[in-house]
Amino acid sequence: RAAVHDTCAHFNTTAFQSMRGYFQVKLLEEMKESFTPFHAILRDLQVNNVRRPNDFEAAVKDKEAAKENIKIAENERPKLLTQARTEYEKAEKQAQIIQERALTDSNIIKRQAEAEAQAVRTRYRTETDTYFELKDKMKLSVASLLNYMAIRVIGTSKNDVYINLKSPAQLKYDL
Repeated sequence: RAAVHDTCAHFNTTAFQSMRGYFQVKLLEEMKESFTPFHAILRDLQVNNVRRPNDFEAAVKDKEAAKENIKIAENERPKLLTQARTEYEKAEKQAQIIQERALTDSNIIKRQAEAEAQAVRTRYRTETDTYFELKDKMKLSVASLLNYMAIRVIGTSKNDVYINLKSPAQLKYDL
């Protein structure tokens, strides 16, 4: 026991854990010296059933668990990076699709507005040309043309038309 205690005095718990083989050799040397007076020959020694302090044992288990967790995290990292890249690329594609759809929709709306504006311009140009021709053919003045247009509007109206004119109401016809 004295040889074991003397040998253990040279090592702390961490040193014992990290240099177990050296501890075993050192203990064998101490034990051989201790058995020499008894004419006993010690050829080999095996160290087993070593009881370490509970705090140290817990710390060693925690350290091993931490090492395992680090390995797991290192192994998971590429997978998580690939997932993140995939999600990022998917989001970029979705944003591109949304942007292209918005551009297409805005172009459609713009083209429709341009077509409607052109239709309105064409309708007013046609009306203007028609009234201009009518004025020339019938040799009407501007006032006469306006009277004619008023009579047409009133005549083609599907609803009752109420006009507030001073008495006596007169419409001039300069045909």
